Amino acid sequence: MTRPAPGLAVVEVAGRFDAPVALEVRRAIDTFAVGGVDTAVVDLTEATFVDSAGLAAVVHAHRVCESVGGTAVVCEPRSADARRVFELTMLDRVLRMVAVRSAGDAG
Repeated sequence: MTRPAPGLAVVEVAGRFDAPVALEVRRAIDTFAVGGVDTAVVDLTEATFVDSAGLAAVVHAHRVCESVGGTAVVCEPRSADARRVFELTMLDRVLRMVAVRSAGDAG
């Protein structure tokens, strides 16, 4: 979890994005928001599994950023199973999702 630029935070999740990891992500997003971050990149490129707690953490990031006039960007998991969760819940239609993280993803 890093802050590469003012107003921007990047949270990377690798492996299982389950309840314990989701709690860490939520805490990080809350901490970043208090610190003036309005744009969050949740990088799930290396996530192999996403459960409901992981989805809730991503939605939390989205809501927190929107509440301060910013945006949350989700980097799609490479794992087809992890990607499918976003499709089944239709969150891929609500969230700003990108295939690969790049400098332009946050703007």
